[in-house]
Amino acid sequence: MTNQITPIQLHITNTCNLRCKHCYHDSHSNSGALNAWEWKKIILDGIELCNEIGTQPLFIFAGGEPILCPFLAEFVRFIREKNPQALVAILTNGTLLSADSLNGIPTDVAIQVSIDGPDATRHDFQRGNGSFEAAKMGIREAQKIGFQVQISTVLSRRTAKWISEFFRLADNLGVQGQNFTRLIPAGQGKVLQETKSDAPILGIELRDAYREIVFQSEKWNVPTNTSQPLFQLIKPNLGANGGFGFSINIDHQGNFKPSARNNQNIGNVRKKPLNEIFFKSKIMNSLRNGNFVGCKKCSHRCRCGGDRNAAHASSGNFLGRDPGCWNSENYNA
Repeated sequence: MTNQITPIQLHITNTCNLRCKHCYHDSHSNSGALNAWEWKKIILDGIELCNEIGTQPLFIFAGGEPILCPFLAEFVRFIREKNPQALVAILTNGTLLSADSLNGIPTDVAIQVSIDGPDATRHDFQRGNGSFEAAKMGIREAQKIGFQVQISTVLSRRTAKWISEFFRLADNLGVQGQNFTRLIPAGQGKVLQETKSDAPILGIELRDAYREIVFQSEKWNVPTNTSQPLFQLIKPNLGANGGFGFSINIDHQGNFKPSARNNQNIGNVRKKPLNEIFFKSKIMNSLRNGNFVGCKKCSHRCRCGGDRNAAHASSGNFLGRDPGCWNSENYNA
């Protein structure tokens, strides 16, 4: 089997039980959502595309809050019927995880829970009163059933100073990973930046945060997702290209987006076949070609390539400069 993976992120509902201050969605209306049959067609098309390009599909169920989708378990079973080797993951706020909500979902499905503060006060400030304890309870319930759980945290000016505390919490909870994703000022996250409530960390500040993440991961022996752009600037054996242009993101209305963390639609699977959008989209082809501002002469270009979400949020151009990069090689490239 190929070692190459194609992420297929499906936002199977836009409904959510929380209203997080940094959410990439402007609202949580589920109007115009795809039905179960339409999602199954997308799943089949995703499997077919991966067969065509020789990769292993990784289906990622997101939202909104995917646990609120009544078809979640049915979709997982459908994937396993059509491609038993396909990988499956669920991105959740964790507050609704229970034996009932996970009923029918095999325990080899990966679960990633969003935690944005190392205690109730700081987490609930972002995600709402009671959400921290509910998420911790959900993690324990999932673990009790046999699921492996990882934590995901939005890395921002606000949260960067708590990196060591996040790893301590991850160790206490016995999770399989403490991951971080950069704050992208889109949706409600843009409001945070405009009101100066929070902001992305950039340049040397981001470098220092990444160094601290690597240090704390090794100290606590808790894995973290260093296979992201810019991590190779910390250690040569870390980092990876973000896979922009090689992944699939479908929102609740069937819009195909270059990434889950922006609102630019490049086609709709109700109107065009998924593989046609994937192969013929100018944006997707440009991302695959990797001709990025600031990266052309950089020695880390192939393995890194910068964060295209950050570039788009900064300049409106997916091919623009990653504002977080601190490598002087790229300043005039």
